[in-house]
Amino acid sequence: MKHLMAGELVRFRNLALAFALVHLIVLRISVSIYPLFEQDAAKTSLGILSYALLGLLFGLYQMSTYRRPNLWAWLIHRPLPMAKIFLALSMAAALLALAVVVLPIFLMTVYTDLLSGQWVDGRHYLMAPFLFGLVMAFYSLGCFIAAGTNRLAVLVGALPIFFLTRAAVGQWIFVPLLVVLLWLGYLAFAAFGAELGGPLRSRWARLAAVLPIGYALLFVLSFGIVLVRSTYIIVKEHGPLGFSTFAWNDYWEAGTLPHVEYLGADEALAHGLRLGDSERSQALLPQLALSDVFELPGPRFSRFPRRHQPFFVDQRHELIDLEKEIRWTFSHDQMLFYGNGMRSGKPVGRMGLDGTVEGVGGKAPRPFHDVPFVVANRFLVSPRQIRELDLDRTTSDLRFELPKDEVFTTPFVEHRSLVVAKSQTTLYLFDPRDLELGTGLMQPQMTVALPDVARNISRILIAEMVDSYLVSFVVGSQSSRGYHGAFQRTVELPIGGSGEPADAGAQVVAEAPLAQGFPAWYRHRKFLLSPVLQHLHDLVWTAIGPHRDTRVTWNDIVAKPVPAAIFVGTLLIALLSAFGAAWLAHRRHLEGRDRRFWILLALFLGVPGLVAFAFLARRNERQEAAQVESSSRAMTLGLLPQQESWTL
Repeated sequence: MKHLMAGELVRFRNLALAFALVHLIVLRISVSIYPLFEQDAAKTSLGILSYALLGLLFGLYQMSTYRRPNLWAWLIHRPLPMAKIFLALSMAAALLALAVVVLPIFLMTVYTDLLSGQWVDGRHYLMAPFLFGLVMAFYSLGCFIAAGTNRLAVLVGALPIFFLTRAAVGQWIFVPLLVVLLWLGYLAFAAFGAELGGPLRSRWARLAAVLPIGYALLFVLSFGIVLVRSTYIIVKEHGPLGFSTFAWNDYWEAGTLPHVEYLGADEALAHGLRLGDSERSQALLPQLALSDVFELPGPRFSRFPRRHQPFFVDQRHELIDLEKEIRWTFSHDQMLFYGNGMRSGKPVGRMGLDGTVEGVGGKAPRPFHDVPFVVANRFLVSPRQIRELDLDRTTSDLRFELPKDEVFTTPFVEHRSLVVAKSQTTLYLFDPRDLELGTGLMQPQMTVALPDVARNISRILIAEMVDSYLVSFVVGSQSSRGYHGAFQRTVELPIGGSGEPADAGAQVVAEAPLAQGFPAWYRHRKFLLSPVLQHLHDLVWTAIGPHRDTRVTWNDIVAKPVPAAIFVGTLLIALLSAFGAAWLAHRRHLEGRDRRFWILLALFLGVPGLVAFAFLARRNERQEAAQVESSSRAMTLGLLPQQESWTL
């Protein structure tokens, strides 16, 4: 085993040495241009994509070279079990990944930490093991595709999305990485058999391959339904050449959720007033035509950072002082901002809650309690506090603090005569003069409770009237998936003084439910295709996803209402999928446990399971026919006993 591993290392040593040197040079040049661990989404995404492609291409190349009959025979005809042969190849690939990827990154991290003025936290050292797991996961994917039995095996590549999206918070991101790495490694090992390119022998391996393939097919089929339905509507309304003239905002009827979502801000708020039949709502319509309507942007914070979370999960945590040419980088170890000269790179000070101390050798300022977001290079936003920066005095003043049970979803949003902030339960409206002229704690001028959970609110529209404000909530962003309802509520807030109780004087002037616009079967198309895969998707992302207001919760999944017609249709589709699998199994000459395996899989996975079976078995049917023909000739000569054949 060690001789085979050593042979693989010798085989790729020159290529690995070249890649390692190029990698080290690129990292060194990048350090001289900008900080190695600067929070940049584009740089992080490009780096992760490059390392993933490196692992994938190496796995494809290494395994593809052994697909030639002479090399494959040379590889397997040695006094080693197949498991040890595969382990030797994988260990050689792991050592090459350590030399090409991990070692250069680790060396540059140590260099940045010890020999440069850039601040490095302990969490930055986690980048090396994460990228090692990333490369090995895509290496295993490449091995499985190259040694697999069907081109549909490429859909197993849907598995890395569970950690590539960086959805898991903090160090928990290593959990989906490890799970996916073990999953792909098992599939690569199962495909690495004495019959290279043959079917997967183990039913567990087939199940491990079909689950991600079915998961990917669920979204492919769902998108196909959307594409077919949209094309049908456009062609029906305007003919084959109507794609350039068709407008969805003209298609949806008034009173439906898609219609309100396509309208402009002023038209959507007017639509909300028309839903009411009170005299007040009708009286406000003429005023609205002369008012300035603006829409509050969607949630700015999908998740708040946690202390010591890996670097690659970071969002913006840096401050730039252009006048003094200082870059302030937040340290998770010290919970302080460390300043470095943008030209010299030398440390110039530290900044905390109570200001800074010149030079790094002095007494440290008071550390922050939470890792803040930097907004507009002006505000520091933590889950419950917004602090305003004064870079001239290098201080931060507390401007607003939420109650204990609330968390910010939107920071200060300034619009002419109004400043707005939002938590997951309440909308806060401030006087902009308090923000511009004051330095102390601000009190909201008006507040209004959100009419539903924040994740179900798709739009918030605000207009300043003569003596009041109008706030219209369009609710229903989760309703298309079967969670919560859809309605539009418009609230009038009289202009009052600061310090009034929440919703003081707030009056609902119009409220009405919104029709879905989409038929029930279309809204529940994923549930109809495969309720098991749909619920697995929701459950997994609920477990590993970030704690944000758009996430579906466990309670939502359990309490999700399913119309009776959809439930009956789902059962019928599952039964038809099972009957289709039975017919295909008969056509593929499957018997016994193999036939029952695919029928049960199609019954539980629905249409994606049936499609996966049809595509995976199609190529093997031709292989089986050739095997049967050759076996029949051999048995005619009395050279081979009768053998049972099966396909994936």
